[in-house]
Amino acid sequence: MTTAFAFPSLPGAEKFAPEAIQASLKPVMEQMQAWADLGKKHFEESRLATEAALKSLTGVKDPQAALELIKTNAQQGLALAGTQLRASADLGVSQFHAALDATTSKLPQPDTFAPIAKGLKTGVDFAHTSLSSVIDQVAPAAKKATRR
Repeated sequence: MTTAFAFPSLPGAEKFAPEAIQASLKPVMEQMQAWADLGKKHFEESRLATEAALKSLTGVKDPQAALELIKTNAQQGLALAGTQLRASADLGVSQFHAALDATTSKLPQPDTFAPIAKGLKTGVDFAHTSLSSVIDQVAPAAKKATRR
């Protein structure tokens, strides 16, 4: 005699369905992909800049000319680093805002948390503005044409 055994239906069990888990992880995977794409872009930019810097020094015999090339390459490297840091900060801030909005929307009473979320966003935006200001001072060539 065989009897079929059925698992009891538990409240909230639908959250553990493979489709639900996959759907909940999609934003995380998209964020990770955005970081991977940005890292790949930064690596390629840095590689090209390094190759160009090395090629510019090839065949230079005059020490003063070599120093000028090194200085120029250093300035270009600093500008590139500033641009890359700004892009990383922009991505991080936008992802923070999106994650906070997503979390807030899932709360039972999102309106109650709204002032805290606004304060957190304001704090992150202030830090981002401060970082942008430092980048502008250290690597002026990395300035963006338009601000957020």
